[in-house]
Amino acid sequence: MKDVAASADSRGITVQRVGVKDVHLPILVRRKAGGFDSALARIDFGVTLPHQFRGTHMSRFLDILFRWREKPISKPELEEMLREAS
Repeated sequence: MKDVAASADSRGITVQRVGVKDVHLPILVRRKAGGFDSALARIDFGVTLPHQFRGTHMSRFLDILFRWREKPISKPELEEMLREAS
């Protein structure tokens, strides 16, 4: 049987957004003055899929979110999280 997923895609189509949507997850938000607050976040988390890629593993996005949920986050942590996803 031919492996269609592994074959080259010559169409050159970029997918604007792939990921997960409406994920409800408790998070810790770092305060500027120190410490953190707990919040229930509603998260949409996705990336652009360039034309040279055939797909992505959606579970990877949830893995990233679940790893970060126990660490207080602020802008630098969000930027690192996004680098992991891209």
